[in-house]
Amino acid sequence: MQTAGVWHNPTLLGIKLLGVILLWLFAEIACGIDQRVPLGRLCAFAVVRMISTWVKPNMVLCIYPALAAILLIWLAKRGRKAFWRLAACEVTVLPSMAVLLWQYPLTYGESAAQDSGVGILFGYGMRLFNEDPVASVVQSIAFPLAVLLVGWKSFRRADQYCLAWIATGAGYLQYLFLVETGPRMDHGNWSWGVAVMAFLLFLVSLEELLRQMRRQWETGWAGKAWVGICWGLLAWHVVCGGMFLLQYLVQGTYFAR
Repeated sequence: MQTAGVWHNPTLLGIKLLGVILLWLFAEIACGIDQRVPLGRLCAFAVVRMISTWVKPNMVLCIYPALAAILLIWLAKRGRKAFWRLAACEVTVLPSMAVLLWQYPLTYGESAAQDSGVGILFGYGMRLFNEDPVASVVQSIAFPLAVLLVGWKSFRRADQYCLAWIATGAGYLQYLFLVETGPRMDHGNWSWGVAVMAFLLFLVSLEELLRQMRRQWETGWAGKAWVGICWGLLAWHVVCGGMFLLQYLVQGTYFAR
């Protein structure tokens, strides 16, 4: 699909850093939401999302549905007593939403530099740069998928691991169904959400592997095999990323020849 590294678009550097900060803030909020409203963390969460939307909106478009799902899970687990604390979390979307509303007419409205829009065309974006989209998706997130074989139980925590997986799923759905119409139709710009979220998914998957590793290692041969497979796949991703970088340096393009 794409590597988790930097492509030709330098805004990915900034958006991935902001994504790491967002996950850290969300982890802090998730830990403290039972006792009180972490006002400072929520304000920082809102500001970072607003900045990230200004840099490149794709990540926030993935985070929105994921955050809504997490808040519903929290509400189901904590009941009505937590309603106002969760409502405070939901208010954090307003600054980034305001930036999106400002960006949309500049990108797709009458004042846009190019006559473009957003359309629905199943699978078009994924097939632009992938001969086999299904195999490409599996290969590009093989390590997180392996960690998920054990880590899925951790979804009950409804923390940054759960958020990253839901947001990555939202990114893939956007990539699968949405296209930009007009002259940018073949640019595959709905892939940027996947590019950012895949990087963040690798980070939280590594964190989950480290959290689960000792316990799984002590369960027997199956746990040891899972640990070995996860580390092997992560090493494979690193080697592939190195080959990708070498190809770019030698050929001057990120497309294989």
